[in-house]
This record gives sequence, structure tokens and C-alpha cells, in this order.
Amino acid sequence: MKKTYDPQNDKTIGFCPEYYDDMVEAWSKMPVVAPEYLFLGDSITEQGNWVERLQNKTVLNHGIKGDISISVLRRLDETIRQQPKTILLMIGTNDLAKDIPETEVIKNTFEIIRRLHEGLSDTTIFLQSILPVNNTIPAFEARFDNAEAIQNINRALIQPPSELTFNYLDLHEDFKDEHNRLISACTTDGLHLTEKGYQHWLNILKEEGIIA
Repeated sequence: MKKTYDPQNDKTIGFCPEYYDDMVEAWSKMPVVAPEYLFLGDSITEQGNWVERLQNKTVLNHGIKGDISISVLRRLDETIRQQPKTILLMIGTNDLAKDIPETEVIKNTFEIIRRLHEGLSDTTIFLQSILPVNNTIPAFEARFDNAEAIQNINRALIQPPSELTFNYLDLHEDFKDEHNRLISACTTDGLHLTEKGYQHWLNILKEEGIIA
């Protein structure tokens, strides 16, 4: 029997639960490729076309549109099974759109990293800050207008529990304009990125020496 969902009000699932189930099932049928890079997150990650962008067939994209931190945590088995050398994680903006408390987003994000460490002792983990948003873009959806909460979470993420180690990449700083909004040329709707935005992201990863 097909599951029934209430993605607008259920804070334990993302905005696109049927799509989530389809993606996780598809990944479970994939062979292990031990990719050089695995990108983990929501639609901002998913839309990156990372294989083509990096010209590297050993890149995996584990972004799922509409996803939230708790459901990323639930699907880590497939990420761990792939044994990636480097993981780049970004998650949290959809949580805020569902009115999930900042404290829960922070707790879940740290738990994701803890689980990844447990299953992938030789993998390098990069936690990327939540990107800014831009509520002046005509197509912007009000539920994503959480600029202050985004900054609160980002500040908390750079102060992890003492036993938890990872690399932190402050993309928020690199993507904000003089008003602390997402640079307009980098976004289609105040949340998602344009081609220029993805190229900017890639350039940062290269400048930081994360991607060759």
C-alpha cells in the first residue's frame, strides 16, 4: 500500500516525501563506486549537476529536493555504503521553512556528522553553512524568509561538541551582498542558485583546495 504523507505539516519528513523514497530506493540499487566527492543535501545541492560540473564520473549527488536534516539523517546508510573520500554537506533551509526549531536543526546536523564519522573513518567531511536568502526577488516564497535564523544556526555550527571534528566552509559569507542577502545574480528565486551561483560555489571549492 502506498504511504500517505502530509509534507506541509509533518516536521519529520521533507517537502517531497514520495520523491525522497524513490531516490533512496534508486541509490540502494547502485553499485559501490567509492566516489572522490559526494554532495549531500537538499535541492540546492541536487541541482548542482556536479558530475558534469567537475567532469568526474566518480562524483555522487545525494541531494534531494525539499529535504530536511532529520530525513538526511535517516538516509545516511546509502551515503556510507558508497565509501566516498570526501563529503560536502549542506542542510537546514527547508527545516526553517517547516518551522523546525533552530536547536533541532543544529542537533540533527551534528548527529549527521557523528554518524558519518562512525561509518566512514577515512572520509574527509566538509560542513557548508546554510546559504543566505533574498526576499526581494519576485519569485521568493515567504516561508523561506528566515535570514536571522540561518545566521543563528551558522554561528552555532562553528561551535560543535568537543568530540566532533569536521571542516567548516562559510559559504554564507561568500554568497551575501551588502545587505546580507543572497547575491541577486546568483539566484533564480531568492533561494535556489543560477548557473552563475553554482560556478561561484565551484570556484570557492577550488580556491579552498577542496576540489582540484
